[in-house]
Amino acid sequence: MAPPAGTPSRRPARDETPAERYDRNFSELLQELRVVQTGTQVLFAFLLSIAFTQVFQRQDQQLHAVYVVTLLLTVLATGLLVAPAAYHRQHFRRAASRRRSWRSAIGSPGPAC
Repeated sequence: MAPPAGTPSRRPARDETPAERYDRNFSELLQELRVVQTGTQVLFAFLLSIAFTQVFQRQDQQLHAVYVVTLLLTVLATGLLVAPAAYHRQHFRRAASRRRSWRSAIGSPGPAC
């Protein structure tokens, strides 16, 4: 029996099993993390190059401290963004690849840094 007009159907928008949907969502998450990862790596390279300029050498200690904190947070963000993709590559096609729920949480702190 068809639902009344204006009532949303309970049928999923895609014809996929829950496992297929989970795999698709996880693959999309990894792709998004790869895009963000490139941005943090470019930022990290820029920050490393700043330390070798003559203008930076003449700045006070407070600016150097801000620089070091920013550099360390960028290293942390890059590490957190690389971790899910690296882990996925190591455990792809293994039985452990089905237990991925905690990996989504790894990528969350990366953009926050």
